Amino acid sequence: KKIDVADGLKNKLIVSAASFGGNSGGPVLNAKGDVVGVLIARSKEFDHFSICTALPIIRRTIKLID
Repeated sequence: KKIDVADGLKNKLIVSAASFGGNSGGPVLNAKGDVVGVLIARSKEFDHFSICTALPIIRRTIKLID
């Protein structure tokens, strides 16, 4: 079966920034200082590659919980 890696990254931000254990849940900021996402994972293969959940997804999830 063919696995579509891009499908697992829908609604995710890929950032060029190092992250370490314990950074999960930290905010991701744009150049203006606005929160645009939350860090959820890091790459073990690449030092400066992190995956974040985009802010619209976080907002939808919070609405579902409320």
